[in-house]
Amino acid sequence: MHHINYLELLAVFLGLPAFYQTHHDIHVRLMIDNSTAVAVINHMGTSHSTVLNALCKQIWEWCVLRNIWISAAHIPGKANTEADLESRENRTETEWMLNKDLLAEALVPLISDQTLICLPLGLTSSLTAMSLIDQTQGQQQ
Repeated sequence: MHHINYLELLAVFLGLPAFYQTHHDIHVRLMIDNSTAVAVINHMGTSHSTVLNALCKQIWEWCVLRNIWISAAHIPGKANTEADLESRENRTETEWMLNKDLLAEALVPLISDQTLICLPLGLTSSLTAMSLIDQTQGQQQ
């Protein structure tokens, strides 16, 4: 998982070749809603992040080969509606989670006292079958 600053810069890295593959000898003004990405591009790198600096270097190298000059300006996120439209859609049909009651019901027969259960994101917790049942019943009340 990458930081949002990296992802914003990655959009520039992927977008330039997609829109300007056949162009040469031009200036491209990038409107970006991330002030860090704007600064990194306009300063041709950063000393604060080696990852951002490396990606910025790749962007500029691609541009130099085509004699494309880029500059970036900040656009407020609220004004960046067209570019961010897809990410702002509330798509409940793609969001899901397990029903906690049904999960607990399915796990109770599988675990015994003092069994280690692996939780999401690599977290672990020592739960007993009784504590799992207690948690489930507490949520139902």
